[in-house]
Amino acid sequence: KKRKNQIFLLDVVEKLKEKVNKKIKLIICGHGRLEDVLKARVKELGIEENIIFAGYRNDLYSILSLGDIFLFSSLQEGLPVAVMEAMATGLPVVCSSVRGNLDLIDDKMGGYTVESFDSGLWCDLIYGLLMDGNKIKSFGEYNLEKIKSYDRSIVEKKMRRIYEFYER
Repeated sequence: KKRKNQIFLLDVVEKLKEKVNKKIKLIICGHGRLEDVLKARVKELGIEENIIFAGYRNDLYSILSLGDIFLFSSLQEGLPVAVMEAMATGLPVVCSSVRGNLDLIDDKMGGYTVESFDSGLWCDLIYGLLMDGNKIKSFGEYNLEKIKSYDRSIVEKKMRRIYEFYER
């Protein structure tokens, strides 16, 4: 989907590739009508060795556990399950500062919420994280703790209290 804005991340990877080295990988999961557009952009940027199109997956936790950082550049979100899954895997998150993302990621505590779509800025933030293993670890641990408040049993209890309040 266009609103997921993965094409933006390709420009970020191109910049990161120059800054870090050729080892940088971005895994894109899922299928969609923009897949051909993304693949064409990958070729245009010359980053074929840096991008993995993993297709539809049933093993997202396995995929997420391969990563160091979760990137999420959506233009619009509700409550993004993908970000929640990344948090539950203990990953720091660099994401766009849109509703939903802002509800989940506490800036400079669980990752970075970025207001602009400036690929240089994203590159710098990601590079800074990659060069600071302690920050990756502390952001990931923070997310692991924070996501616990979204556990189904806790949410159900909160919803039950809300309904009971309004039934009075």
